[in-house]
Amino acid sequence: MHFYIYRGAGKCYIACLYLRDLFPFTKSDTMQNNQIRTTLRWTLLLIFSYCLFWFFHHYRLPAALLLGPMIAAIFMASCDMTVNIYKPLFSLSMAVVGVMIAGLLPLTLLTQVSAHWLVFFSGALFTVIVAAFLGWLLSRSSLFPGNTAIWGTSPGAAMVMTIMSESFGGDMRLVALMQYLRVACCTLSVTLVGHYLGGAAGHSESPQLNLFSISSTPHFIWTISIVICSFALVQILNKPSLSFILPMVIGIVLKTLGLTEIVLPGFLLAIAYTIVGWNIGLRFTRAILRHAAKLLPMLLLSIAMLLAVNAAFGWVIAKWANIDYLTAFLATSPGGADSVSIIAASTPVDVGFVVTMQVIRFFMVIILSPMLAKWLSRFRKQKTGTL
Repeated sequence: MHFYIYRGAGKCYIACLYLRDLFPFTKSDTMQNNQIRTTLRWTLLLIFSYCLFWFFHHYRLPAALLLGPMIAAIFMASCDMTVNIYKPLFSLSMAVVGVMIAGLLPLTLLTQVSAHWLVFFSGALFTVIVAAFLGWLLSRSSLFPGNTAIWGTSPGAAMVMTIMSESFGGDMRLVALMQYLRVACCTLSVTLVGHYLGGAAGHSESPQLNLFSISSTPHFIWTISIVICSFALVQILNKPSLSFILPMVIGIVLKTLGLTEIVLPGFLLAIAYTIVGWNIGLRFTRAILRHAAKLLPMLLLSIAMLLAVNAAFGWVIAKWANIDYLTAFLATSPGGADSVSIIAASTPVDVGFVVTMQVIRFFMVIILSPMLAKWLSRFRKQKTGTL
């Protein structure tokens, strides 16, 4: 079975290279050829995404709508067949995901946090410390310029870390590669673990997506209003890092006050998941992969070590908080809060526990990473000054 999968993937890769060469880019390229090339790439991306989604869905992998488009986009980007996703469209998709998570969180969330606050903060801080230690080890290899390794290994807030790294003297391209490579690896590992341990989680199965079903029109109007208003506020403030957090917080507050329930049709979630997957995968362009070719083995090793340490610590969290291991594994996973939340939503786990720890770590990373980067820069200057 695996032989046919690998052979099919190889044929698809060769086909992508062939189709790319049908419309080579030249300086005298006409607008018509450019439109044909763009249409062809979007068509291929949609076809590959659907085929991979169907394959993963057939084998009951969680979050197939995220995983399929992500791998399809990685495939296309590595063949120099990238497409541009309109940034406000991605921000809008993140708002939909944030509101969806708000709908899944229980009304007893605050009670749960107050009862297990030490577990949440310890779990989040442990992941941050381990990632910072790995970043420090990578920085000592002298293969990463400045404090790039610290920004690249920060376990969360990938978009924010990538943007902030440049102003602190890091290599923005390397940081982006390190961040989204970690997100992609974590998404794959969490999906596989969720598939094999899902039946033992002890929670009810997650509901299937009903593409066009709307249980309550007034609640649906409220939900769409939350998405649109939070999206508009993010655009006005020009804070893309709030695209996921802000609508989730607003949704939780309104839901807790009893003003509305979160109602989203399945087709909106499917579109949002697909765009999030594409946004991750399209980062892996051939130019970036070539730029960091020598570093990839070391990066993959560091990611594997981080995943292994967090997987082991998941057992500690599971025993400490008296929860199932799959919930603890997802909660401590160093992937992005958005992608892990999507996987948690399609896996029989305690979604509230997972999202709470992920969000706490998100804010920890934003607060601590600049401090760690400044400390590392000062430490390196002192070290080079004494030589």
